[in-house]
Amino acid sequence: RNQMKSQSSYQSLTTREWSQQYETIKRQIQSKRSQGQLFSTLECNGIASVISGLDSSLEAMAKSPMEHDITASELVRRRVLIDNLKKQMLSPTNRSISQPLSLSSSESTSDRGLAMRQLDVMKQQDEMILDLGEGVDRLHQQALLIGEETKVHVRLLDDLDSNVDMATAALQAETKHAEKIKESSRVCYMYICIGVEIALIVLLLIIALH
Repeated sequence: RNQMKSQSSYQSLTTREWSQQYETIKRQIQSKRSQGQLFSTLECNGIASVISGLDSSLEAMAKSPMEHDITASELVRRRVLIDNLKKQMLSPTNRSISQPLSLSSSESTSDRGLAMRQLDVMKQQDEMILDLGEGVDRLHQQALLIGEETKVHVRLLDDLDSNVDMATAALQAETKHAEKIKESSRVCYMYICIGVEIALIVLLLIIALH
């Protein structure tokens, strides 16, 4: 399988193609580690080339996230995944060898014990990396939920502003209506006073004539 892609071809990867490339190289590394095998120089060079390409592609996505339709939290998650691959390849248990590892009958028991301890360390590292990956995934999901909740809160605030504007307009309308009623009451009171005065004048005239 040809893993020596040019840097320009990696920079043109889509987010889905990036994930596929990452899963392929991760499975290759985990397969070697689970079998307790070491990488040859050629394999190390090929894996390093793929990791470097994925790193370059991630930098291109970070420069134009809208173009690649990728969020900031997803960029952080992928950066953690790439860093984990680099740490695995830098681990002493992954050093390259030119010949397959073999234990002759002349090798001491302590060497065999060291090899077993190395395998145990590799397994522990795999478990830690798996836990870290799951933690990053959970963090990504929480970030998405927070984003959705933020959108809901923004909509609620917009609705609240609209309701406040409507209530203010209704209050102003009621105030104008109350002022009109107040003016009408004043006019009505004035007419009653005039009517009473006219009645008194008429009554006085009648009394004067008699």
